[in-house]
Amino acid sequence: MVNRLCPPDRLLDETMETARRIADNAPISVRQAKHAIHYGLQMDLASAMMFEIEAYNRMVPTEDRREGIASFNEKRKPRFREGSAEIPMHQLSLRGAERRSDLPMPEHNRHEIASASLAMTDTKEQ
Repeated sequence: MVNRLCPPDRLLDETMETARRIADNAPISVRQAKHAIHYGLQMDLASAMMFEIEAYNRMVPTEDRREGIASFNEKRKPRFREGSAEIPMHQLSLRGAERRSDLPMPEHNRHEIASASLAMTDTKEQ
């Protein structure tokens, strides 16, 4: 996945900055984005979007989500806790989603899934 292009001498600095921005987010949101991207790329677009919604819904009852909202409203840096209560992955319902790895997925669909999934991890730009 490519977010931006940069000169070779800036590559490490740009990579570390992107990694820092990702790491500044709640651990559960980073995990859920990674799951949505990984599994979403193995599904048709409608199923992948449904999977992403389920991934988001798993974060709704967590302390980290409440902390993220509170810190945003209070204009302060969030203090996320690793291991906030979350629904186990095996309880995530796909409601009939089918794995479609046998079909090629157009590149623009892969981009839409990745962009939508990563949007939930990037709270700094909202």
